[in-house]
Amino acid sequence: MGWLKNLMGSFSTKVQNSQNAAAAPKNDEPAPSDVVGTYEYGMRLLEKENVEKALIFLRRAAERGYPDAQYHLAVIYNDGTGVMSDIEQANMWFRKAADSGNSDAQYKLSLALESGNHIQRDPKGALQYLKKSAAAGNLEALSHYADKFLVGDEEAGIHNDLGQAIGLLEVAAKKGFEAAQIKLGKIYWDERYGYHDVTTAINKWMMPAIRGNRDAEYYLALAYRELGKEQESNKWLRAAADKFQPDALKDLKALNGEG
Repeated sequence: MGWLKNLMGSFSTKVQNSQNAAAAPKNDEPAPSDVVGTYEYGMRLLEKENVEKALIFLRRAAERGYPDAQYHLAVIYNDGTGVMSDIEQANMWFRKAADSGNSDAQYKLSLALESGNHIQRDPKGALQYLKKSAAAGNLEALSHYADKFLVGDEEAGIHNDLGQAIGLLEVAAKKGFEAAQIKLGKIYWDERYGYHDVTTAINKWMMPAIRGNRDAEYYLALAYRELGKEQESNKWLRAAADKFQPDALKDLKALNGEG
């Protein structure tokens, strides 16, 4: 299941030999005083898709203040992972985890406060959590924070600052975050930002394109077309179209005389 793969991603790096642990007998349950063990046991149960029992152990660890348990409990209720979705409860646990320093929770809570999704809207509070998450190195937070400087956010008290936006995106891009790499390419490509540096745009898009990002592939096709490199352009256009990138599909039909 896709939700399970995503949810288990951060956990798998923290617990060694999880496959052996997941097969442990029922009497292997951790002592109530073992908060970390309680959290890890809950995550192993979740990996085996025993959501009902996993919730018991994750909640037990969360109620004792363990940030990772609080965050994963929030994700379960936010996404409706084996339970009825409960956004208000998710936001409560996101806040507890965020206030305990979990950067993923800080980012999620910032989005909730920004949108007002089942929580009182608070743009300035959202910005504070976003900044904390970005400062902790959360790549999604860095990219989203950059977006605010690209367009400005009057409610949050942020003015347009292209240099600040590029600086934040560069940090995320150097760590391999594809969304930041693509945004940087678009900044250097788009004349509205005062650049239109095709070569730099290509350099920003190349790595995500090589990794198979269909949007980056399409942007490369446009860039190489502008440089008059039709063969290279068509190569990337077909690659993007093969992944059903909508604009690439339209352009490829036109190229083949089907438009």
